[in-house]
Amino acid sequence: MANDEKWFTQNRRFARPLVKNWKGAAAGGIFVLTFFGLAVFFLSLEPFAPLDYWLLGLWWLSVLALMAGFSWFARSRTERTWEARKRMGERR
Repeated sequence: MANDEKWFTQNRRFARPLVKNWKGAAAGGIFVLTFFGLAVFFLSLEPFAPLDYWLLGLWWLSVLALMAGFSWFARSRTERTWEARKRMGERR
């Protein structure tokens, strides 16, 4: 993927990536809407009356799958501009 196709940019290591163009913002919005859609769906199944551990576990697994999928997706579309980490004794 060429640099002009990157949706996110990350200037420092372990820092949160920033949105670079409208496609990144749209992907983030879809992630948030999907997260709340999962919550509404599973809450509509009434997992708390009586407490249904199977349904709550399924909700947690779906949230983890959504987060892992979006992280993989965003990582492949992130431009990283930091330098390689220097060793402990070297000067900057």
